[in-house]
Amino acid sequence: MFQQSNHNQQIHELVLMTKSPKMLAAGDVVQLLGVTYQYIDKLVKEGRLPFQQTSSGRIFREEDVLAFKREREKKSKTDPRIKTKR
Repeated sequence: MFQQSNHNQQIHELVLMTKSPKMLAAGDVVQLLGVTYQYIDKLVKEGRLPFQQTSSGRIFREEDVLAFKREREKKSKTDPRIKTKR
């Protein structure tokens, strides 16, 4: 079951790469990652999550957020301090 889900996620990401990038607002990133706005600010300040500044705030490319999420999920398997939204 996990392999099928991972396969579907990879297909989804390939489709994203062929289209123009989908942009997410900070609130979308908070929901997708299951974290707080403060944590998003921390990631931005540390340079761990790329963003673009607009007149109405920060926006994030969906593919960057998904890549961060995958890496975070991989690390959560070996680091019990990392909690992920499943």
